[in-house]
Amino acid sequence: SQKVGKLSLIDTEQGTVRAQKIAHRINLICLNDVTFNNDNLIVLSVRELNSKDRLGVIQEAVASEHPDLVIIDGIRDLLSDFNSIEESNSVVNEMMKI
Repeated sequence: SQKVGKLSLIDTEQGTVRAQKIAHRINLICLNDVTFNNDNLIVLSVRELNSKDRLGVIQEAVASEHPDLVIIDGIRDLLSDFNSIEESNSVVNEMMKI
């Protein structure tokens, strides 16, 4: 029997409607029933949040959902100043904890 893992896809660039379309497309590709929510696929759009709140939502989602794989599309958007070594190190450390 094949083990199915849980995937969490977090998009920092696309809006909610686009994120829903991405989830639908992933379910189609995986031959999942698209008439029901797939509990093994969590797609979040955090575009409307500021960088600090985006990171907080990601941390909460990972802590509550316990996904096997987390994909963050647009990790740069977790930083308010990507030229800041301190801020970059902080976000990298948080990603390593996750």
